[in-house]
Amino acid sequence: MLLIMSLMTADLLSERSCVFDWERSAEEYNRVFTVESDNILLSKIATDTQERVLELASIALGENYDTNRYRFELKARWIPKSILDLTPDRIQTVKPTQKIDRNTTFEVRYQTNDRVESSQIQLVVEIEKRLPVANQRIPSGETIKEEMLGELWVPVATNRGQLVENSDELVGYKVRRTLAPGQPVRHAEVTKGFLIHSGETAQLIFDETGVRIEIEVIAQSSGEQDEEIIFFSEETKNRYLGRITGPGVAKWRKTL
Repeated sequence: MLLIMSLMTADLLSERSCVFDWERSAEEYNRVFTVESDNILLSKIATDTQERVLELASIALGENYDTNRYRFELKARWIPKSILDLTPDRIQTVKPTQKIDRNTTFEVRYQTNDRVESSQIQLVVEIEKRLPVANQRIPSGETIKEEMLGELWVPVATNRGQLVENSDELVGYKVRRTLAPGQPVRHAEVTKGFLIHSGETAQLIFDETGVRIEIEVIAQSSGEQDEEIIFFSEETKNRYLGRITGPGVAKWRKTL
């Protein structure tokens, strides 16, 4: 259970809020408190030390990421009081201890008297990546040209592998759905081009258990590599589902 306590100091009229977690030991709270920069009035030293910690954390991230493609915004989630009580010059390094996530744990190494010690902190890391976007309206079916593309900073958290990350992956591709200006491009919204077009004649191959049969069919829709579409055979009067394996060629999946 959390209990919010307000403390009044002799020389300050404003409140200072400290968050106490009674599930932790009292001894630990002699050393640690949660830093919430919006509602805790930090001392000048603590503020400067926190800025130093964020600066070194940003440098560490820059060593692992291409800063031309990525940028970061860092905020303190929690920092031990023992670190905030230090002067900024005592903070030596701040390095992540895990894969970068929104809430990431870092190790802080700092000088105390004649030795170097370390402690963990947690920072909120907001990551953005420069991604290609449409710089104009690109209608469905249009082939993408280099001049149709620009770049914008896009939060990595919204990507999840669905967005195209390089312009080279888009130039020469066809748009499957109209793109609005400034819109990042999803892989599902572009295609290299149809290998079979609706109404065209194609070869449907049945190849199972050593038996190979080829029949001439008519595509009922357009499709690209590895896409499954429906075909119709004038000879058998049947409809088939086939997977496109090349220009004008598909492999039988099932009879409908």
